[in-house]
Amino acid sequence: MVRIDLRGILRSPAFWILMVLAVGNGLNALAQADGWYNNSSYPVTYIMINGLQSGMYLFTIALAIIYAGAVVWRERDVKVDAITDAMPFSNLGRISAKITAMLLVIFMVQVLGVLMGLFTQVTKGYTDIDLGHYATEVLGIHFLGFAWMIILSIFLHNLIHNKYLAYGATLVVLLVVQYGLPRLGVDAYLWRFGQVPDYTYTAFNGFGPFVSGMVAYSVYWTLLSLALWALASRFWVRGQAASFPMRIFRAFSGYSWGRQLILAGLLLIFLVTGGFLFYQTEIVHERLSADEVETLRGDYEKAYNQYFGMNQPRVVAADYAVDLYPAERQLEALSRLSAVNKGDEPITEMLFTMPTTVTAEVVLPAGAEQLEDNEQLRFQRYQLAEPLAPGDTLHFEVRSHFAPKGIRDGGTLTELVSNGTFLNHLELVPVIGYDRGRELQQPEARAEQGLPERSLLMSPEEATEDALRESYISPNSDWVQLSATVSTSADQIAVSPGNLVKEWQEN
Repeated sequence: MVRIDLRGILRSPAFWILMVLAVGNGLNALAQADGWYNNSSYPVTYIMINGLQSGMYLFTIALAIIYAGAVVWRERDVKVDAITDAMPFSNLGRISAKITAMLLVIFMVQVLGVLMGLFTQVTKGYTDIDLGHYATEVLGIHFLGFAWMIILSIFLHNLIHNKYLAYGATLVVLLVVQYGLPRLGVDAYLWRFGQVPDYTYTAFNGFGPFVSGMVAYSVYWTLLSLALWALASRFWVRGQAASFPMRIFRAFSGYSWGRQLILAGLLLIFLVTGGFLFYQTEIVHERLSADEVETLRGDYEKAYNQYFGMNQPRVVAADYAVDLYPAERQLEALSRLSAVNKGDEPITEMLFTMPTTVTAEVVLPAGAEQLEDNEQLRFQRYQLAEPLAPGDTLHFEVRSHFAPKGIRDGGTLTELVSNGTFLNHLELVPVIGYDRGRELQQPEARAEQGLPERSLLMSPEEATEDALRESYISPNSDWVQLSATVSTSADQIAVSPGNLVKEWQEN
């Protein structure tokens, strides 16, 4: 049966038209996939995969949706359904044959894409080819996404039993999942069928910290897809179709105990996996939706914009002691900072906009009193024991810690990885004062939060002497005297700005 369905797809003229378009567009994308920002790059494997994704993705979706429906309706379209329905094949066997045929077709398309990528690399004289990356991403991650889409489409065709309504329903589901739910504020991958968290591949670090999320969500959606595969067979129509309520009744009656247990087991494991992911992404990490992040940024500006331009000490010296644990993706840092009051008035209060991913603790000289600690908006305010006079220096410390736990939907500190960590000071220490970088930039987002339009240029009222001290790199420092002691694992090389003074191994 698989061979018959597969042959029916491969003999379709429309299939080959789509394939020619996909190959042509894919080759064109690969020919132009040679870097970013008008820079020429080697045709490394991840650039080739990005080119394939941009050039062939829509055509592959079209193949998956069109022919998932075509294989379901093939016998009825050619008027041989009365004969095939009378044959001694189980519904599950027939559905499995059709799904398998579609999976083989999509797999062949993915293999063709890999061959196109290899051809492009070889013709450009590039031989450092990463076959493992092709296998993992193109034949693994991308293929699974199309497989889930195919199973969903075939399930809907069997459930609705109307060819064109089912096509429409498939498109609606995919569009709602991809675009509708995020616009409604439901951007958690847990509720968006077939979606896995965004990831980035690098030559240094592979998929790095994204692996756990990719694997967990792939298992989650595969379990649901297998359950839909089984349910699709229960809605398969033989002969004249009954009413929808009767089909629902028949689908869940006359089910053998063995098959009921298999279906129940799949759904139970799916729900348990979903519960685990919900706990990890919503409770352990308190995931914020895009709308919630916008609201927090708007609230930050409303609450603390009053402090913009307020005279605050500026960092003139920094001594960092950073301990990196790449294998565990953890860090401990002690930052000793010296800040000078470069204004004309004494400073009695210090303001800090805290990092969002690293846990940081500010340690001011004895006698300083914390006036405010807004953990949600990441803002702290302190009363100094003695006013900091103009020209005087304040010495204080910041203790930072990062230790990721479990699985996240996104928002992890991707700069800290098992190989090739790259950090800057904003990941370790807070911004002194109000941080305009936290403000919403888009006019639409600002309007939704009830904020006034923001010009790229300061207004005359905002252009105070203190505000004009902000540099384009950092709002709370200029040129600084820097020293850093960085420890890491033996297979890594620690690098910092400045001249190397000493290098040693211990523990």
